[in-house]
Amino acid sequence: MPLDGLEPLSPRPAPPAAEIGPPAACIIRLDLPPAALARLSGLLSPDELARADRLRRPTDRARFVAGRAQLRQLLGKRTGTDPAALRFEYSPAGKPSLAPARGGDPLQFNASGSDGFALVALRCGAAVGVDLEAIRARPDGDALATGLLSGDERAEFFRLPETERTGRFFEYWVRKEAVAKAIGTGLGEGFDHLSLHPWPGSGVFRLDVAGRKGPSPLWVAPLALPVPGFAAALASSSPFGTIDVHEWVV
Repeated sequence: MPLDGLEPLSPRPAPPAAEIGPPAACIIRLDLPPAALARLSGLLSPDELARADRLRRPTDRARFVAGRAQLRQLLGKRTGTDPAALRFEYSPAGKPSLAPARGGDPLQFNASGSDGFALVALRCGAAVGVDLEAIRARPDGDALATGLLSGDERAEFFRLPETERTGRFFEYWVRKEAVAKAIGTGLGEGFDHLSLHPWPGSGVFRLDVAGRKGPSPLWVAPLALPVPGFAAALASSSPFGTIDVHEWVV
């Protein structure tokens, strides 16, 4: 479904810093025809074009251009700004944010890509993190799960039939990765120290993530996508309700 007409992403004035809006999420196709790529590349900054040129595989270069340019289109539509005029800043851990050229606009965003698709989450006034992963069987899946999961989670995971473990592994992975990206600094002690047990199902749930200044609450939810074969999740520093993921059409 095109973004046009979707209320959460329609251009509107920046809200005051105290206002926290609902998250919005869009999925983006990265494998585009050459004509569309040529048009989109005109939205990128010189440093983004240089970054694309450093990628060795043509597919990777094309997907970077497609993802970055469509992210600019999404942010431009949301903020009412020319996509090519947007400027980004980066945290020490590499998390991007909009440069504060719009009077302290609290719009936050995050993106994740996998197998020809990208997922973008936007929210005003609250940190947001998102992760997208293509679900595929891995011969080392049980070993990866052992390193990813806490003790109670490992017990829950290995009680599952082997036919169900691949999907559950990726459900755990995207939720934990979304939390790490919402925090913005990653989880230095490892994902196995972030426990989602007991398994929270498919709704929004709260986590108290340990930090240097004490536990910080985060809210996490899996996302239902309009394309099959992927797992996805969104995390934010403020509560939220059900999120519909829409497809951005170039």
